Order: sequence, then structure tokens, then C-alpha cells
Amino acid sequence: MCHNIVYGRLHKPCGCFIAMSTEKKDCNSPQCLFSTSHPPTCRSRNCDSMMNVPKQVPIRISPVNCPDCTRDKGERARINALKDAWRAKGTPPQTPAASQGVQSWSG
Repeated sequence: MCHNIVYGRLHKPCGCFIAMSTEKKDCNSPQCLFSTSHPPTCRSRNCDSMMNVPKQVPIRISPVNCPDCTRDKGERARINALKDAWRAKGTPPQTPAASQGVQSWSG
């Protein structure tokens, strides 16, 4: 079966792969719908109608986390710092009351 080859950047610490370009690898089978060897007039249900899993090929190796994992790590650290501050106070933050400018829905 045909498959895609995806070239991209591998971020070693988090293991994320970010695609940069893709190319199709033709299996040259007349039984594969994606192959250039498949007859355009063929209507057989026996032909392969799915590609194989894409192959990831790293062309760049990064020694740092990807942007998403870096952002998520920073967000988790910020949330944990807020939780620690709340625990130190002994009470969680209070939600604003209607008298402090927050409208409440009724009915």
C-alpha cells in the first residue's frame, strides 16, 4: 500500500514531532487506489482504499521541548504556584459577588 513520508523536527525532551513537509511513496500496485498504477476506470471494492501509516523522518533534532509542551509546562507551573499561594492563605479565592460589578442571571 502507498504511504506518506513526513519530514519534520523531532523535539527530543518531549518526543513531539512537528511536520515540515510530506511526500507520497507510491507502492505501484494496481490494487491500491492511491497508486499511479491503479486504473482510473476501476470500480472494484477489493482494491486497497486506505494508505499505510505515515513514516516520520526527522530532518531536524531539537534539544528543547516543542512550543506546545513549553507553554503547557509554564501554564502548569503558574497554576501550581497559584494553588500553593491559596493553600498558604488557608482559603481558596472567593468569586466576586453581584454587588462588585458582576451581573447575575435570574429566572
